[in-house]
Formats: sequence, structure tokens, C-alpha cells
Amino acid sequence: TGELEQEEEDGDELEKLVAEVKKVQQSSMLAHRGWEQFCDEHGGGMRDPRRQQLDFLQMFLDEFASGTFGELVRDDRHKELVEEVRAFRRACAANQRRWDAYCDQEGRGIRDPNRHESSYL
Repeated sequence: TGELEQEEEDGDELEKLVAEVKKVQQSSMLAHRGWEQFCDEHGGGMRDPRRQQLDFLQMFLDEFASGTFGELVRDDRHKELVEEVRAFRRACAANQRRWDAYCDQEGRGIRDPNRHESSYL
């Protein structure tokens, strides 16, 4: 029974880490690219967090938290760009469709301008 309990604990911990990795990936393009880079360099290109080991997921989260992949700068210029994008989108339905298409094609479907780097905006 001790082995079975350990497997259940490992499974619970894995699910927690998988959820955390997915949340980090969704937080910004910088984080998403960081995950891809980390997987390519250390995980044999396997980008599905459910197919990685606990130690691998924790190592990524630790490196992400330490700023290894850079930090998303949210300075005044970034805020201005976000507001410009939001105003552009609100101006008309065609602009909204243009932004959506751009994000789907170039931004991995992330449509919230605040989650992108200034250079993307």
C-alpha cells in the first residue's frame, strides 16, 4: 500500500505542476516561448507538460521564476501601446477582426494585448 500511496501523491503533485506550467505559459508570449525553448533544450522537444517528469516541470518553474527567460516589461510605453491597440480594436468590427487574425497567426491566439511584449504590439 505504501507504493500505491506514493504513486497517488506523485500523480497529485504532477497535476499541480502541469496546471502551474500551463498557467505560466498562458501568462504571456515571453513565458510561452520560454517553455518551448526549455523543452527544446532540456526535454527532447516534448512540449506537453503531462508527458514530462515532476523534476523537469519544477526545474522550468524555478528557472521561470528566477527570470531566466527574461521579464515582460510593463513600462509606461507598454501601457500606451496596449491602450492604442484597445482603441484600434474598439474603432470598428473590421479592426477587431484584423487584430484577431494577427494574434491567431503571429501571437499563438493570445488576443489580450497586455500579455504581449511591446515589440509585438
